[in-house]
Amino acid sequence: MKKTAGTSSSMLKAIAIVVLIGTVLIIGMGYLNSYIGYYGYNKHLYRRFSHTIEESKLRGVFVKEITFITEPDSLAIQHVFIERGYRWGSSYKKTRDLDPNGRAAAYPYQVVVSNPDSLNGEPIRIVLTSSVHGKQYFEPIADIELPDTIKFNVNFSSIDHHGSYGKILVLPTK
Repeated sequence: MKKTAGTSSSMLKAIAIVVLIGTVLIIGMGYLNSYIGYYGYNKHLYRRFSHTIEESKLRGVFVKEITFITEPDSLAIQHVFIERGYRWGSSYKKTRDLDPNGRAAAYPYQVVVSNPDSLNGEPIRIVLTSSVHGKQYFEPIADIELPDTIKFNVNFSSIDHHGSYGKILVLPTK
């Protein structure tokens, strides 16, 4: 009987060790997957833009709101503003300056168009394309003063309605 009791005690210890190692591996793999998923796709290297003025101010990159005209007048654009260009830090919630030696150094600022997520209660997708660099939703610029008008072509689409088109003209600030 003592043999059986000793065997079951060592068997319980072995099971406990296997469960502990398994738990550590599962938690470790979760962290490793998260790390590789973020840094593996180089999400921290790309230029980013804020979706709203509030987000831009929270990140500390907001410069100023600028004047714009929409064609037709009925386009639902909330704000157009200038912010310093930035990239994400160790997560999307953190803000880092652009690489001063990188390609973005020539365009330290960006014009951002802030638009609604829904129109008349319907979720919408808005595709904006700049006429200068062809960027969507933002336009890299060299200075906070705009010497020329920047035109964004707009395409609104929703689940039931596809293709409402227009233009946003961002006016010069000089």
